[in-house]
Amino acid sequence: MTFVFKGENPSQTYMNYTLAIHKHGDILAPRGKEIKELRPAVIEHKNPYDRVTFLRGRKTNPFFFLSEAFWILLGRSDVAWLDLYNSNMKNFSDDGIYFNAAYGERMRAWGLNRASGEVFNPIDQLHDAFLKLQADEDTRQAFVTIGDPRYDNSEYTLSGGKDIACNREIHFKIRKGKLDATVFTRSTDGDFGHPTNYVQFSTIQEYMASMLGIKVGTFRHISDSLHAYLKDYGYEVADKFLAEYGIDKHKLSSESEEETPTVEHFEFENEPRMEVLGFEEGESLLRQLEYLVESLIHVNDNIVNTEIAYNTMNIIKGSPDPYFRMTLYAMMAYRAHKLGNAEVMVEALRLMADGQWKLSCLFFLYNKYKGIEEFEDLYSHYTDAQKAYIEGK
Repeated sequence: MTFVFKGENPSQTYMNYTLAIHKHGDILAPRGKEIKELRPAVIEHKNPYDRVTFLRGRKTNPFFFLSEAFWILLGRSDVAWLDLYNSNMKNFSDDGIYFNAAYGERMRAWGLNRASGEVFNPIDQLHDAFLKLQADEDTRQAFVTIGDPRYDNSEYTLSGGKDIACNREIHFKIRKGKLDATVFTRSTDGDFGHPTNYVQFSTIQEYMASMLGIKVGTFRHISDSLHAYLKDYGYEVADKFLAEYGIDKHKLSSESEEETPTVEHFEFENEPRMEVLGFEEGESLLRQLEYLVESLIHVNDNIVNTEIAYNTMNIIKGSPDPYFRMTLYAMMAYRAHKLGNAEVMVEALRLMADGQWKLSCLFFLYNKYKGIEEFEDLYSHYTDAQKAYIEGK
């Protein structure tokens, strides 16, 4: 049986497949870690511009999601960048310096593996896919390979390697004038894997579409193992958010008759979207922004020093792309939050365009800054429902 979950509301889709896993999943224990598994499974998002989830009781880190998607587009594999936004990520690196199966490195320079120090004729597969789509809008040959048997083979896995690519290929197709993307996956953790992968790869989909001058179409995630851990890797997150909707995960079974809760979705006018860019223009912009991040945003003194931080935000303001401008403001806000400069954090969030990502950022930080007038002013003009979500009501 193939399990299919689809819709325009990614939060509702998340709820739907979570319930299905715990109702109908088979119990297995790969590597001795107990899971419930559905296979195969197809998760289809009809509007990949909407990639933020708003489940009550489920706090994801939007600052990490945005910074990681940018990191992937740049083709990076270093731990240091991601460690600034999610200190848990270094636990998935064998040496604490590079990742073995970084999606960006394999997408932008397949044949290069910085973790091993090996390089063989690197290929920018994203550029290759772009050229194929540009030459023939009906092509079925535009794809990116993420798997690499040289570094995902038995020698690495059996020796206890920490980083084996879950996602194996991305296929792009222009259909009905829009860019569809399909990701093929060997294994997907429903609690952490799919919400993260959806942000990662729908961002790549939007970037590719912007370079082609078209809109995004449908995003599909086809997994041969959609699962939830029962005792490991943050298994309790489903307990928490399902409880917010009156559901006890441990009482779910194939005989359960609970109605599926409706999960509210939030939309804003003028959501930040990527501008139409050619490939060369897009790549040039990415490299300029990468330099800005490394030379300013990732230097602690430049965040702690309020004057320099404001100058950096003025530089970001000049970026021509609304989506990446929003991304860098979010990165500034999180760095200021972690380094204790609340004034810069508030100003960076103020400069972020109102939208789903900003709403998620405010929700993530609310417990830390609730009661602070400058922070609460950031969303004083939001709807009652949006305010209630931010404040966890």
